[in-house]
Amino acid sequence: MWCHAGEAGKPLPARTGHSCTVLPEGRLLIFGGMDDAGRFKNDMFVIDVKRLVWFGMKAKGAPPKGRAYHS
Repeated sequence: MWCHAGEAGKPLPARTGHSCTVLPEGRLLIFGGMDDAGRFKNDMFVIDVKRLVWFGMKAKGAPPKGRAYHS
């Protein structure tokens, strides 16, 4: 059975086609994807899956172009 986990912080906006990378210490990095208007995203978010807390991330230097359905 699925249930709402009650996460904290500011979760990422809805998207599809994003990538998800497992990080150390129970964290996941979400990058890119496409929003519901078909715009490619280049933002990054991290969720601490142990504490269920979202964090926004900023790239050092110029961020990559927005993309979706990439590996």
